[in-house]
Amino acid sequence: MYGVRDGLFGESPASEALEDELAWEKTFANESKERRKRSPLLYMAGRAPKAAVQHVTKRNKLLDFVTKNIKPGPILDIGCAGGILWLDV
Repeated sequence: MYGVRDGLFGESPASEALEDELAWEKTFANESKERRKRSPLLYMAGRAPKAAVQHVTKRNKLLDFVTKNIKPGPILDIGCAGGILWLDV
């Protein structure tokens, strides 16, 4: 039985190459760069509402999780940052 990606006669090598070429992760980044170059003001105007909402609703998900689920006490922070996040706990 053929899977969703398989064609009528089986898997096509060209379809895998095309899928890699047109992957959303690649095309979105490239298209975004091109739009920013082509019309920077329009690009900023399109991004402004989303950026404003993200700025206003910004929250620290890790800190929220820790304060709700971890009991108070010493914390061993193994990471590359300065540990300033944990001063608020």
